[in-house]
Amino acid sequence: DVTRISSGKLEIAHEQTDMHEVIEAAVEVCGGDFSAKRQRLTLGLDAERHVVAGDSARLQQVIWNLLKNASKFTNDEGEVRVVTSNVGDNIVIVVADTGIGIGAEALSTIFDAFAQEGPWVTSEFGGLGLGLAIAKATVEAHHGTLTAASAGRGQGATFTIELPLD
Repeated sequence: DVTRISSGKLEIAHEQTDMHEVIEAAVEVCGGDFSAKRQRLTLGLDAERHVVAGDSARLQQVIWNLLKNASKFTNDEGEVRVVTSNVGDNIVIVVADTGIGIGAEALSTIFDAFAQEGPWVTSEFGGLGLGLAIAKATVEAHHGTLTAASAGRGQGATFTIELPLD
């Protein structure tokens, strides 16, 4: 996927995709992660309009990546929330956690391939730093945006996806 993205050859299917179904499927895939750490996952699928023209498998991969990261970087018994809403002609999907947060200096590079907040992240949590880069490119290929926010270390993180409705 990284090679396809960098060469502009990421193929995206454009079919009617119910984002609430995509989120529920990703939650099912990640459920064991939350159970293993006794984390609470809450869903607020409140968007009245939630169908986009998109690639359901690739969008599920985006949600899956955000959920896996939220669980990985949140302590045992922490909380992860997924909320949807509509803003204008977009669906907004927010994945927020009570985890380790993101330092201000890392927010500007968090979506760069191979970027991680520091060597301690790799040694403590593993990973290559590719998931968020792939997620952002996938969302952008759907004419949407993916952003990250955090009040800083120890303050959790919030990832927001905005996708145009079908």
